[in-house]
Amino acid sequence: MTGPLQMLLARTPPPPAPTLSVSAAVYGGSVPVNVSTASGTSDALPGGGFRYFDANASGGSPPYRYSWSRQNGVNKTVLIDPDSERARVQWSDMVVGEYQSTTARCEVTDANGATATSSTIVIGFNRVA
Repeated sequence: MTGPLQMLLARTPPPPAPTLSVSAAVYGGSVPVNVSTASGTSDALPGGGFRYFDANASGGSPPYRYSWSRQNGVNKTVLIDPDSERARVQWSDMVVGEYQSTTARCEVTDANGATATSSTIVIGFNRVA
């Protein structure tokens, strides 16, 4: 095929990728979480169970890159695996009766460099006897 139609087809851009979006939640149970040790990770809770920040990306152009960030740095919880779709929580030096919470947000980047950010989510810990 030659002529104007071929030239028109050659200049037609590909359709845009669907809009990138991300949602995030606490995975594996209700919050706050009751813990009986002064330090540990939320994937080793007394009585079993899991508590993670969990992100779900859609649209855009896979593969996706995940980046979790803490929103408050004043307490004793940290995020583990902040560059995966599921970030674990670790706490330290809690005393009986103490309550800790941490908030996080996930930014996702797709293969084309488009980004989307989740809403802020919260997980809390109660230190019990």
